[in-house]
Amino acid sequence: MSLIFENPAVGGIWICGNTRHFYELEGWAISNVSVDENKQEIYVDLVYTSRLVTVDSREYYVFDFRESRSWRHLDLWQYKTFLRARMPRYKIGSEVKTISVPWADAIERMTYLLEKKR
Repeated sequence: MSLIFENPAVGGIWICGNTRHFYELEGWAISNVSVDENKQEIYVDLVYTSRLVTVDSREYYVFDFRESRSWRHLDLWQYKTFLRARMPRYKIGSEVKTISVPWADAIERMTYLLEKKR
């Protein structure tokens, strides 16, 4: 699957390669792609689509979501690319915990793919 969106700066439409890897991340999907032409940045918004999270082979209902967070991703052309998402949280007793995202370490602000490239 490819992302297709208008880009007036190049006089038409961009097709952003294969985005299938986002769709293979269980529970996650792309909800929006936006471009800031002035900053030359692309923002890919991801949403968690499942009502459940799996932690240590146990399932929990999603309690709520953290504030939106962003991660630097591989560039598309000369544009810096960022993934943005609200990470789901779940409850164990009275404790609320956040799940890890599958594209980055818990404290990192860049994706695994960008780290590999460095």
